[in-house]
Amino acid sequence: HLYIADTDTRGHYSATQALQIAAALESASAHPLARAFRPFASGIRATDIVQVPGGGLQGAVGGATWRIGNREFVHALSLRSETNPDASCANDSDSREIFLGNNTGLHARFVIGETLRAGAKDVIDRLTAMRIAPMIASGDQPGPVAALAAQLGHIDHRAALLPEHKLQLVRELQAGGASVAAVGDGINDSPVLAGADVSIAMGSGTSVAQHSADCVWLGEQLEGLDRAFVVARKTMRIVQQNLCWALGYNLLAIPLAVTGSIAPWMAAVGMSASSLLVMLNALRLHRRDSGDDPGS
Repeated sequence: HLYIADTDTRGHYSATQALQIAAALESASAHPLARAFRPFASGIRATDIVQVPGGGLQGAVGGATWRIGNREFVHALSLRSETNPDASCANDSDSREIFLGNNTGLHARFVIGETLRAGAKDVIDRLTAMRIAPMIASGDQPGPVAALAAQLGHIDHRAALLPEHKLQLVRELQAGGASVAAVGDGINDSPVLAGADVSIAMGSGTSVAQHSADCVWLGEQLEGLDRAFVVARKTMRIVQQNLCWALGYNLLAIPLAVTGSIAPWMAAVGMSASSLLVMLNALRLHRRDSGDDPGS
C-alpha cells in the first residue's frame, strides 16, 4: 500500500494545490505510485498526458506543461538553471520521492510511504525454503529499497535502476547460469518481464506489463505465488515420470511382442494399461497436497 507521507512545496503553490495537480497527472497512469495520489483528485484535469519510461508523466494543466516523476525528468523541463535548488526540494536518498514541476522549475516534492502487501513476507520465506533466491530490482532510491528488503528478511536488492538496467541485471544472472523469474506491474518493468525466463505481471498492473509477461497473476496480493512454483515443479516431475515410464515400457514390451514372447492381446492390454497409468499419474496435479515438500 502506497501513500503520501510528506509534501514539501516551493514557489506559489500550496501543498493542496500541488497534490491536486499531481493527482490530475497521475489519473491516466496505471503505475502503482499513482494510487497514492488518488485520494487528492479534484476538479483539476490534465490533458495530453504522456508517460515516459524511467522518467514519469508529462501533461498540460491550466495551460501549462507539467511533469511528475524523478528529479532529473522534472528538472529537464525547467527553462532556468537550478544549480543550487531550494533545500525543500532537495533529494533525500533515504526516502522514495516524486517531484512535480513545470517550465518555471520544481514546485513540490512528495515523499511516498509504503506498507508491505499482505502475506508478502510469508511468500518470500516460502520461496527461500524452496531454494529460490528472491531479489528486489527497483527504480527507487537506495534508502526505501533497503528498508523494504530488511522487512522481507534482508534479501538481495538493487536500487535506482532504470528499465534498461533491470534488463541488464537479468541478462547477467542468466549468463551466470541462473533461471530468472520476474514479477512486475509497471511500464518500467516491461523490459525485464520480456527478458526473464518466466515472467508474471500483477493483475492490477499496467497493460504494457501484462502484455510483456508470460502470465498474469490476478489480484493485487502475492499470497499463493509460491504455490505456483510448487505446482510447476510437480508438473515437471510428473512429465519426467511419464516419459520414463513410456520409454521403459516400450523398450521392454515391443521386443517381446515382435519376437512372439507375448500374445498380441496381451500387448494390446499392456499398451492400454500403460496409457491409463500415465493418465492417472497426470491427474495427481489436481490434488492439492499441503504436505508437498516445497524444496522437492
